[in-house]
Amino acid sequence: MGVAVLRRETVPAVVLAALVLAAVIGVTGDWQHGRAESGREVAAITVGGNHVCVLLDSGEVVCWGADYDGQIDAPSGSYRAISAGDYHSCGLLESGEAVCWGGNEYGQTDAPAGRFTAISSGYLHS
Repeated sequence: MGVAVLRRETVPAVVLAALVLAAVIGVTGDWQHGRAESGREVAAITVGGNHVCVLLDSGEVVCWGADYDGQIDAPSGSYRAISAGDYHSCGLLESGEAVCWGGNEYGQTDAPAGRFTAISSGYLHS
């Protein structure tokens, strides 16, 4: 999976600790934008500029935080990898197709057609 680059000024240490804890013990309960059923576990966590997304072991992506440009509105589907940029996020569907959502001022959500094995997002690109 991807590696998240954290900016100290946008992601408090308490939030980071909670995310790591959620990854270790699994996720249960309700979130602001989505629901995780009891027993589901976090397969990956990615942190953007002002939002967070998790990939559950079911393949579902759930995001929360700032939603200026739709960056927490992950398209439905079964994902195998995720990566958050500043105001956008991308994921790889089980088919290998790249899907991106959120801010698109510089075309960062215009994923090319094809099948991919990995994905990584930066400030204004993926």
